[in-house]
Amino acid sequence: MAITTEQKETIIELYSAYFNRAADAGGANFWINSFETYMANAPTTLLAPSPELYAFIEVLADISTATEYQQLYPSTLENSDFITKIYTNLLGRLPDAGGKDFWVNNLNEGRMTSGEAIIRIIEGAKANTEPQGLKDAALIANKTAISVYFVDYLKSNDGKLSASAFSNITADIASVESTKSVLNIALGVSFKQIVELYSAYFNRAADAGGVEFWEKSFETYRLSAADSLSDALKDQFALTAVSNDISTAAEYQVLYPSALSSNDFITAIYTNLLGRAPDVSGRDFWVNQLDQGGMTKDEAIIWMIEGAKANTEPQGLKDAALIANKTEVSMYFVDPLQSNDVTLAKTALAPLTADESTVVVAKAALDSALGVIHLSANNSLPQQGTEGIADFFIYDIDSSLFIVESSEVVDITLQGFKVGEDKLVFDDVRGKTMTTESFKQSASIESATDTRIIFEKAIVLNNNAVVSEPDVALTLAGVSDFSTVDFSIV
Repeated sequence: MAITTEQKETIIELYSAYFNRAADAGGANFWINSFETYMANAPTTLLAPSPELYAFIEVLADISTATEYQQLYPSTLENSDFITKIYTNLLGRLPDAGGKDFWVNNLNEGRMTSGEAIIRIIEGAKANTEPQGLKDAALIANKTAISVYFVDYLKSNDGKLSASAFSNITADIASVESTKSVLNIALGVSFKQIVELYSAYFNRAADAGGVEFWEKSFETYRLSAADSLSDALKDQFALTAVSNDISTAAEYQVLYPSALSSNDFITAIYTNLLGRAPDVSGRDFWVNQLDQGGMTKDEAIIWMIEGAKANTEPQGLKDAALIANKTEVSMYFVDPLQSNDVTLAKTALAPLTADESTVVVAKAALDSALGVIHLSANNSLPQQGTEGIADFFIYDIDSSLFIVESSEVVDITLQGFKVGEDKLVFDDVRGKTMTTESFKQSASIESATDTRIIFEKAIVLNNNAVVSEPDVALTLAGVSDFSTVDFSIV
């Protein structure tokens, strides 16, 4: 029996009430599938609850065995404290005295379980038409909208971002769209598409400053899109607007003067994006679209990229592979290399073909040009900087689990790091979701003669619980004050 939208939203609302966070895609879909299974196998005896009620009771019981739940709601927690915590999580306020007494008495006298109480608190808050009730219902609706966006549209399992997703959510509907923009930037929703535009328009890697500018422009346009549009159409509207703005840039004007024919424009885009001349039918299709006003150039280039990636013909598969390789290298140029060297960007994609091995070659060439040294948590040998050279050290971290990427407990020592000359980058493999502040909260930084940065090493158990121990560390030999280190999180 398929789950309804209302039932799905109720499950997602449980995350708000229990954990005060957005639902993660993996967890939400697990409980949604469990609900459907329980519905399908509900008992049919005369006194049995309805399949829906039975499924909710079973899912609630299962959630109560999860480690996250047990850490927040130990068996010793008083019912009074339980109700206060649920109100605070769900409604952002303390319970009124009458409401609190009602729920606590029902729990104390065994008239309902904690799981049944939480379902009724959610439904009661959404149905309350008093002034405070309307505010409560609006806040729940806005939190649910963000959770649904996080699960269905972003399909994110990022634990840290899930935990902070409600930070700016209020009863004001405007807080939903502004929060979506924050999440989009954190997860790089437009990052990949903007990078692809650089390949198609300019046949070069995107520069970090340019991408940052266009990502912000994308979100500004997205916020200006009509409320009636779906999230996908808002993204399409924003990307088209960014593509149009790029076409006004000086670099574009030099390459594509206004006198350039539609035929020459399409040929140039094919050459830049796919490294080949257009086939006759493809060229004629796009030229006709431009000449007959079916679409503008900035719209055409978006559809050309998407069409090339979706083409399953033999040539189409080669085209898609080349685009993927160009995109990967261009994204690497921006994050973690953070480069604004446009001269280097123009040569960054040159080694690439449809062969995936050329990505390794292209990245190695960039590393060499920028003096990059990769620090590996699986290699405990001391790493050495070079005197008189601006070394660029990159260390992979995983922000969603607060850990360093590592298969074993190690302590790396970086020797020869020179303050004022060298740079240290922690590359967030989850994609730009960790801020400098959250990094400092997630890592213990000890400074004496050396600076020792201690991370948490996570062990993921079968029930998805994460147990951590602070055993993985990076030591900067001879650096006594970490605040003087040029470091960033990307």
